[in-house]
Amino acid sequence: MSAAHAYDSPDFAERRAEARRWRLQSGRLSGSAGYALNCTIVDISEAGARVRLDGDEHLPARIYLVDSREGVAYKARLVRSEGREHGLAFTEKFSLTDPTRLVTILSFGID
Repeated sequence: MSAAHAYDSPDFAERRAEARRWRLQSGRLSGSAGYALNCTIVDISEAGARVRLDGDEHLPARIYLVDSREGVAYKARLVRSEGREHGLAFTEKFSLTDPTRLVTILSFGID
């Protein structure tokens, strides 16, 4: 099975707590030490997301996913990496209108 299709396998889908919604939109990943990277949000649920990177960058274990379309950010942990696609499990969700958290994400990364 190719890496692009491993997330879509019935076995993997059955392990998810919630069904994911197909999204294909731009997102932003932010982490410690000024780490920031654009990504594509492939699919998303309240519990996690699958993101795709343009290159073969490695993601840190803890990261923020910023979804500007929905006006939210998620504190997440990396649970799976297969090629350019990565699975994230969300540990916290908050509004981008919270200035304290927004400064943390954009300036300092994981707190």
